[in-house]
Amino acid sequence: KYDADSGGSIDLDEFKLLMSDPAMSGLKPKRDVKFAMDLFKKYDEDGSGSIDRGEFRAVANEIQADARRRSLISVAAAAIGATIVADYSQEYQWAQKNFRSLYIDPLAEETQNKAFPTALLSSDLDEAVAKTL
Repeated sequence: KYDADSGGSIDLDEFKLLMSDPAMSGLKPKRDVKFAMDLFKKYDEDGSGSIDRGEFRAVANEIQADARRRSLISVAAAAIGATIVADYSQEYQWAQKNFRSLYIDPLAEETQNKAFPTALLSSDLDEAVAKTL
């Protein structure tokens, strides 16, 4: 697709076109011409002025490794966040009850109570379930 002359390699102009493809958005922070030229120089290992299949494989491998690294970091952050929430659930419920009036508009609270008269805060729900059991 990007090897316009079908020569089996990508020259700098073809590489710039590749870098402007929205599918390559994972290569941020910048996709401007200078970034593309610097990246091109990095992967044109033999200095031939074009990136052959072997050199392009290195680009693809780095992109793939970066995507895996980002996925792993996202999973780890989610796990840590879930652990923190679980550890501080009691404190959260207490704060939710005691400080709700500070962050909820009274008119919104009144409207919610009219529209959903049986709705409970999570702490009230836990209490109701505990009483039922």
